[in-house]
Amino acid sequence: MGRDKALLRIDGEPLAARTARVLTEAGCRSVCVVGNQPALSKLGWTVLREPNGPHHPLRGVGAALDSLPGGCALFAPCDLPSLTPAAVTALLEHGGPCRVQGQHLLCVLSAERAAAAAEAARTGASVRSFVADLDVIVLAESVLLNANCPEDLFRNR
Repeated sequence: MGRDKALLRIDGEPLAARTARVLTEAGCRSVCVVGNQPALSKLGWTVLREPNGPHHPLRGVGAALDSLPGGCALFAPCDLPSLTPAAVTALLEHGGPCRVQGQHLLCVLSAERAAAAAEAARTGASVRSFVADLDVIVLAESVLLNANCPEDLFRNR
């Protein structure tokens, strides 16, 4: 897309804040935004800093899992502008680790996978391979629109 998706706005709301709001509306108790951009701290959500190193989505996943005392965490990439609380609830109701078919970073992971996520990021493994062993949840394609270009932000809205 050529710029940071987390801070792009839809209806005046940055994508990262929008995703955090959807998670809260779905019943997630503790929501944070993962990233290194200084502007994230102005969104009103707790920010968990990604470890330094080459960008890889699992670097932030590993850091978030490492910060958990145990249990599971739900991960949602900020570039899903059509994500709904109902879709998030479907993952939460599964009751354990799972991933969404076709959108591998929309998943629930156990804290026990923190080191494996960090290692996968270090070696450049794909998110798909990292979550391949998880139960699969099927959601409507309309909530899984991935915003890879500015036009995608407003499609299906």
